[in-house]
Amino acid sequence: MLLGILVGSVTYQAGLEQPGGAWQNSSGGHEAGDPVMHDNRRPRYLAFFYTNSTSFMASVMVILLLLVPPKQLLRKDRRLKRWLVVMNTTIVLDLLGLLGAYAAGSSRGWKTSVYVLLLVIGVLVYMAFHLVLSCIIGKRSQSAQPLPAESPPPAKPEETAPDPPV
Repeated sequence: MLLGILVGSVTYQAGLEQPGGAWQNSSGGHEAGDPVMHDNRRPRYLAFFYTNSTSFMASVMVILLLLVPPKQLLRKDRRLKRWLVVMNTTIVLDLLGLLGAYAAGSSRGWKTSVYVLLLVIGVLVYMAFHLVLSCIIGKRSQSAQPLPAESPPPAKPEETAPDPPV
């Protein structure tokens, strides 16, 4: 919940105060208050806009999913696993959107762009490594579960000794 609220706050603020600032006056074909990046670097502005919006909406979904879990999910069954998969996918989408918005809105020069690109690649490699590792561990834990013990065959009546009289 804390992560959803934090990312929601950051993306909301970034939507209000967009990187590059806003035009201060209406001159030269620009309207006051419009984003500067929209006119100067349109592809980066669109990348920022879409990734920031995706991250904001995913944050709202994370908060809603945590606030209102269906009552049927309180029992442990397959629906709980599906709900957790939806929750984890939404959180990953949330963080990837935030990462994309940071990459599109923060870098000004080539040197900074290279650093941001390396950061994004590093995060994606870490996420892929974590995903592969968790799949491997999940398969091992499923195969390591003990099989149900077989009960011995029932004893034949002649093989059982009668109980001594008391």
